[in-house]
Amino acid sequence: MQKALDGTVRGSILLAHDGYAGPADGVDDGPVPKVDRGDLTRRVLDGFSELGLQGQSLSASLRSGTPVRAAWFKR
Repeated sequence: MQKALDGTVRGSILLAHDGYAGPADGVDDGPVPKVDRGDLTRRVLDGFSELGLQGQSLSASLRSGTPVRAAWFKR
């Protein structure tokens, strides 16, 4: 969770995937991870709130903001 909050500023976009693929995806990564995604999401959004930020959907962001077309990759 802390990695999601580190460096987050107004206008940041957090895109999160659990990296798990199951049989429905054509592969099998093994047992489903024991992560409560709802709890993790609530904790991240609470952390945003403590930073004075709020979460919103990407579509809402695009309606109210100005898209910047640039690629930035972080590994």
